Amino acid sequence: LRLSRIGSYEMKPCPVRLSALFGEIAEPYGNDFNIHIDIAEEDEVIMDTDAARIIATNLVSNAVKYRDSTRELEIRISAGRSADAVTVCVEENGRGIDPADIDTIFKLFRRVGTQDTSGEGVGLTFVRRVVERIGGEIWCESEAGKGSRFFVRLPLNAEDTNRSEAA
Repeated sequence: LRLSRIGSYEMKPCPVRLSALFGEIAEPYGNDFNIHIDIAEEDEVIMDTDAARIIATNLVSNAVKYRDSTRELEIRISAGRSADAVTVCVEENGRGIDPADIDTIFKLFRRVGTQDTSGEGVGLTFVRRVVERIGGEIWCESEAGKGSRFFVRLPLNAEDTNRSEAA
């Protein structure tokens, strides 16, 4: 239901400091896992705070959820800035994804790999729709057994996002 409403949700853009957001999302996991955040203080975007939180929460929680139980989890969150966007990378040394399955992970109700964790297969679909709604992009690079890198390109200014998906 939340997924179907994203097109009509009224975004309320405001400054979002990415280092603070990811720090807040990662903080509860900090004592159990190695999470390194390498995002400059000035890496800030104008976007809806709830949308930013959905993106960050899903990427960090998926990194924890799909960890490889045979090694200590390492998560590195970094960002790079261009003239019109900030690209965030959430990299982990978890289970990884077979490259042939990467497109599938963004499809509704589709999960890949071993199914030993709870989930419905909607998280990354929701994140993708939110990212696209603000004019950004999301993609993944991964190899089974070696971990994954999720990239999210966020426009510096997503103020013009209060239009329906049909517009």
